Amino acid sequence: MGLGVVQAADNETGLQQVAKRSFSLITTDLNRPGGSGIDFVRQVRSMPNGRQVPILMISGNATHEAELDAWRAGVSGFMRKPFGIEELSIEVEKMTVKITEIDRMLLNVAVEGRDLDYKERIDLDSNTSKAELARDIIAMANSGGGRLVVGVAERDDSFERIGVPAAELLRYETTKINDAVKKYVTATAYVSSRVVEYQGNRFIFIEIYPSEDTIALAAIPNEKAGLYPGRIYIRTQDGRTTELTDPLDLRRLIDRLVENKLKRLTGHGDN
Repeated sequence: MGLGVVQAADNETGLQQVAKRSFSLITTDLNRPGGSGIDFVRQVRSMPNGRQVPILMISGNATHEAELDAWRAGVSGFMRKPFGIEELSIEVEKMTVKITEIDRMLLNVAVEGRDLDYKERIDLDSNTSKAELARDIIAMANSGGGRLVVGVAERDDSFERIGVPAAELLRYETTKINDAVKKYVTATAYVSSRVVEYQGNRFIFIEIYPSEDTIALAAIPNEKAGLYPGRIYIRTQDGRTTELTDPLDLRRLIDRLVENKLKRLTGHGDN
């Protein structure tokens, strides 16, 4: 693919390489000599050269809990073995390109929907704001996944790309977002984030991954945010987070979860 590659046989050597130079992408197995891949990711994310670099984790035997730990440690992508070189190439290309055509389209179209929401900023300090973000994440996870784009302000009936100030970028690291909401969500909802540069501004794309075969629910309540355990939240087509009340929406959710469960049990993927 025209990329230079540096190899590291264990965690200590890998951390030494990260300390010495900047990388466009880091890949790691979950199981590594000298500590786990999750340990490695956490240490990389604490280093100046490792805060923003995409990290792709690979595993052939990860449990759902281990994969969740990897996302919360700060990985940007997770691939399960076995996979072909074409699949790996696509994932590497997606993670090393600063802005994709899809990113550019989302920044220009600016139309909110079931799987897309724009925010000027996200407050990760107050409990109510964290719970509101958790509610959006739960709803998108139940609706099949989606994206939050930070740095786009709503002005009357239009959207304005204002970007995120450089001083605020570190606030939106994958680990910090997951840490901010983890007490409000069950272990079926998690996110990753990345910085996108476009026309002189930087934006944060927060990817919300779909709940695979279990409904994502609130872990604790927050009345001000309208977040309550036991209630099912989804996203509507017009871009609203709401409690599930329509039997047809419930049927769609159950059908998707059952289909995912069957795929995992049979190992058939998308076939």
